[in-house]
Amino acid sequence: MAPHFRQRRSVLLNASGGSGRGKGRGLLTPCLVGFCTVLAVVTACLLATLLLLHHQLKLFPDERPGLVDLGKDLDEQLRAVEGHEMWAMERVRAGLNVTGASLEEKVAWLLRHGQRLRAARIILDYERAVAANASVAEASTAAPSTSPTAAAAPAPTDTTSTTAWSTSAPTAPPERSPNAEPLEETEIISDPLRPLEVEAVVLSPAKSEAGVEAWRRVPRLAEDVLPDRYDLVLQPDLKAGTLSGKVSITMRVLAPRRDVWLHALHMYINEVTLALVRPNATAEAEAAQAVQAAQAAQPSETPGTGPDWCSRAPGGLKVNETVLWAATQFLVVRLDCLLVPGVYDLHISFTGSLLTEGRGLFRFAYKSTDNTTRYIATTKFEPTYARLAFPCFDEPAMKASYKVRLVKPASQEYIALSNSDVLGQVTDTATNLTTVEFTETVKMSSYLAAFIVCDFEKDQENKTMSSGKPVNIYARHEQIDNTKEALNVAYYAVNFYADYFKIPYPMPKVDLIAIPDFVSGAMENWGLITFRETSVLFDPVENSKGNQEAISETVAHELAHMWFGNLVTMKWWTDLWLNEGFATFMAQKSLSHMHPDWDYNNQFIVDTMLSILKLDSELSSHPVLQEVSSPDQITEIFDTISYDKGSSVIVMLEAFMGEDKFAKGLHTYLNTHQYRNAETADLWRSLQDYAPPNVDVAKVMDTWTRQMGFPVVTVTTTGPGKYVLSQKRFLSNPEATYDPSTSKYGYKWEIPIFIATSVSKSYELYWLDSTQEKLDITVESSVQWIKINHHQTSYFRTNYDDAGWSALIGALTQDATQIDAIDRAGLISDAFSLADAQQITYGRALDLTKYLVNEKELVPWDAAGTAIATLLQRLPQSEPLKKYAISLLKPIVSSLTWSAGASDGHLTRRLRTLVLELVCSLDDAQALSQANSLFSSWLNGGPKPDPDIRSVVYRYGLGASDNVDQWNNLFETKFKKETNTQERAKLMAALAATPNVESLKKYLDIAKDESIIRSQDYFTVLGYIANNPKGEQLVWDFYRDQYDYLLKRFTLNDRTFGRFIVRVTGKFDTETRLTELKSFFEQHPDAGAGTAARKQALEGVENRIKWLATHKKAVEDWLGQNA
Repeated sequence: MAPHFRQRRSVLLNASGGSGRGKGRGLLTPCLVGFCTVLAVVTACLLATLLLLHHQLKLFPDERPGLVDLGKDLDEQLRAVEGHEMWAMERVRAGLNVTGASLEEKVAWLLRHGQRLRAARIILDYERAVAANASVAEASTAAPSTSPTAAAAPAPTDTTSTTAWSTSAPTAPPERSPNAEPLEETEIISDPLRPLEVEAVVLSPAKSEAGVEAWRRVPRLAEDVLPDRYDLVLQPDLKAGTLSGKVSITMRVLAPRRDVWLHALHMYINEVTLALVRPNATAEAEAAQAVQAAQAAQPSETPGTGPDWCSRAPGGLKVNETVLWAATQFLVVRLDCLLVPGVYDLHISFTGSLLTEGRGLFRFAYKSTDNTTRYIATTKFEPTYARLAFPCFDEPAMKASYKVRLVKPASQEYIALSNSDVLGQVTDTATNLTTVEFTETVKMSSYLAAFIVCDFEKDQENKTMSSGKPVNIYARHEQIDNTKEALNVAYYAVNFYADYFKIPYPMPKVDLIAIPDFVSGAMENWGLITFRETSVLFDPVENSKGNQEAISETVAHELAHMWFGNLVTMKWWTDLWLNEGFATFMAQKSLSHMHPDWDYNNQFIVDTMLSILKLDSELSSHPVLQEVSSPDQITEIFDTISYDKGSSVIVMLEAFMGEDKFAKGLHTYLNTHQYRNAETADLWRSLQDYAPPNVDVAKVMDTWTRQMGFPVVTVTTTGPGKYVLSQKRFLSNPEATYDPSTSKYGYKWEIPIFIATSVSKSYELYWLDSTQEKLDITVESSVQWIKINHHQTSYFRTNYDDAGWSALIGALTQDATQIDAIDRAGLISDAFSLADAQQITYGRALDLTKYLVNEKELVPWDAAGTAIATLLQRLPQSEPLKKYAISLLKPIVSSLTWSAGASDGHLTRRLRTLVLELVCSLDDAQALSQANSLFSSWLNGGPKPDPDIRSVVYRYGLGASDNVDQWNNLFETKFKKETNTQERAKLMAALAATPNVESLKKYLDIAKDESIIRSQDYFTVLGYIANNPKGEQLVWDFYRDQYDYLLKRFTLNDRTFGRFIVRVTGKFDTETRLTELKSFFEQHPDAGAGTAARKQALEGVENRIKWLATHKKAVEDWLGQNA
């Protein structure tokens, strides 16, 4: 039990000590009265209870439970649950009976879908019905009964141990179904933020039917306690690695309750107190009426007289107990009395740790230019790690403002940064510490708060937004010169977004900071964006065009979050795609505007949309809108579905709405919900006003976001210029089975379709509705070919009949440029995916590639490179495959050469990197010889290769020899001494390319040393080694043998660790490997944030085994005839 003490506030709550049996003072100060009749006592108690219920239910008069025939009312409510369409759909999907579920299951389901009031009614009615039955049984028995029912029904004596919603009934609760959903894992997918005037009925103070408090089992915060403001002081001790702090949280209590719970994890709570700022006037008056009625009946010292309200006498509210409950990561403040609704200040003093492996507020060390060890502290709170730094309401809808003070070393070389501007600072000469105070922030979610104490420098170039607010960037002294590119992108992007959304940037400044060891690529803390160094630092002389694109995309992505995610935040993590999908989409839009010569919108289609179609064609995928509750589930959905599929369906949405109307809809959405929370349905409502005639945005987009997968549209030629289109779900494994009833939409989609033909590239929009069996399209009878999904803006695959494919292949062979480059890329991607799924022959897909000898553009080669690399992975020893692919590449390789020309544009340089990497992977002797020559020359003191081809030269130069001395030389003289972060990343990959097994073993051991390989890069290195044919077995053995080490170091909540299983098994294609994988999962059943990844790994191995059995011979036969 934590100690409690008095607060400084003048208006305080206090409660006397005692056993918790209703001995509160103040509002319920005992008023001694004369003897009362039994009837008077009963009447007063009933009146108090009804007044309390009236207060709790007054805003929902139509939902107020009836007082007649309670058993019948309960039955009706239970039947209503079973008759709900969503209940039936979820029960069928889970393999459970629709009817016959237990009361506990139904209440859990209602809670999960936000129906707290209805759940409260069911429990209340159940209690009343049971109590009524018990009273009838007691009245009908003149003498004491020895029957089990009577014996099991003693009257409760402790009236303060539970609230009015306690389910401690005098008879046993209903028997729990063996298929019942465990309440300990209850998922409450609802809006935990209610307006100030709403006083919601919640189950938070109640016990479950088994007598377990809600905070022990429900993973969500209560809806009736809302934070408004944090006043926070944090003192990180950089040398000791410890943290101390104090937080005062101003919060609203919307309904009477006996406890308050918030999040806190891995910290020690020193002191807790609670102070009333002001009560809710209406609630106070009603409570007073209840008290007067109870006092008129009997002295309040007698148990059972009504609610024991907390006193408002000076001295503060006595905290009965504080509990840190690890299972739900809650700090619970328990009281002896009942809080009146109102505004409170919760004060907590705490200590914690900075040694939290890149989460929460954490410390890391780096070596300065003089080789001294320096420490800094920074934060990473998303999604559920703010609770590691300070006690808080750590859910996205619990928005509040932040008043922050950070304590730092007094030395001038140390600075403190937070979300807002510095207001002032005070130095304590006795402790040699400086307290830096920041201006109060706007209301924001806890995961967006940021606190940094470091010795970094600010780039002195002054960048100011069009609104006059500064744009700054910070980095280590030795890296500050490499921040110019990111600063320019940030400056451009923040102005672009303000203009595009027609909403000014909300915060007083935006800071970017490069962190040497950061678990994510970047984090969009509002006003203070943190980046991994490789995601933000760029040297135009030393680094490649690919590096420039990558850091530009990351910076633009994080700046987009300042509106999508920060200004308007999803209500719950189910709608994560509203943050990540839109930030991904807006990044490509801003970069396409900033760099029109990059063709970035088409690069995005190939790298993002065509890529995610592969994962989404498997049964192990999931919908964009994914229900989650636990921290592991939440961190797991930060995946390519949320980012890439989310952004891809937005591309489609913009395409059928039109750019201007789409932008207006986004402005409406952001303007309507700014500084608040929203969900997907809110976005659809905002866009609907600007939608094309007869298009229901929600109806269309729900089919893309609320069910996984996507369709294949089949095109059948019925005559000159006449075509019939139909749809069905596309699965990469044609033998995969699924139940269409598991989706409300039956795995049918509302499909917007643009077409191009040999005579027209019109932008006429067609719709293939989910209820249509087919769509007839008529074009000019002179059309030679038709391309469905013009410019690949819609999220589906397209298959053609033999005539359609023949016409398209003929057009590519005759003159590929008559089909736009992005459509050529789409045809390549579709053809090989359809061949994998046995919807066309592999011969047809390979026939399509013959035209590539004349291809000169980046995006088609990008798609072709993916197809060739996939074939090479499945047939790594196939000489005919290598010979054929090299023949396709020779013309473009000869044209580009290994040297950059002064006139080479951005896309030319990007294309050079791609095709040289591809031809080297095919073991082309000439290319490998050139790579080795350039590598050896540089390793022995010669000039560095051109930045755009360095990754190719390093990897294939070292890979050409198993010379141990060469590996050691690269490691000791190049890698360890390299200071450029992008260059260091290339060398890190190259070191894993050696064919020398002993060097790979050495690299595995070295990777554990965080002074050499930072924690952020650990699984990257292991992945590089696993990708080496000589390293695959090493890493698989290491992963299994050292699993306990990995688990202890990274924990199951680490999504990078969880997903690594997909990487290490990415080439497994035998039954033996499949057996090994299943055996490992059986030995280690708890997957944490890697649950979905395990499913993907298993499905991937099974599909590769099937591919070899189905396609290997067909591919080899075609190659035998054509290579």
